[in-house]
Amino acid sequence: MIETRRFTYFAHHRLYDPNLSEAENDELFGICARGHGHSYTIAVSLDLAVASWGAADDRVRRVLEAILDYTDLNQTVGGIPTGERLVVFLWDRLRPVLAPGALVGLRVEETGRNYFEFAGDA
Repeated sequence: MIETRRFTYFAHHRLYDPNLSEAENDELFGICARGHGHSYTIAVSLDLAVASWGAADDRVRRVLEAILDYTDLNQTVGGIPTGERLVVFLWDRLRPVLAPGALVGLRVEETGRNYFEFAGDA
């Protein structure tokens, strides 16, 4: 059985490539080339046959808070912190703190219309 828990954090970022001009960044990223923030909802799915939320909740919260709790994602994630990059970055930080095979899905909701899902190698 799979159980999913949701966690919400506010963080900000700027989608900006320093190798491009301001005009090129504006064309590529639109309004997101300016600094802005989101209230991110992170949905973490665990295989309950492998791990329980009782054992995992604190570890998941600590990882997510270090990365997302009122942070600048340009600093914590590095590079251009797109939703695609963020979901993989979070996966790579959560997987080692959980039992092997426990993490089976991750969803990063950036806005009411935008979300990114990742399931590792699956």
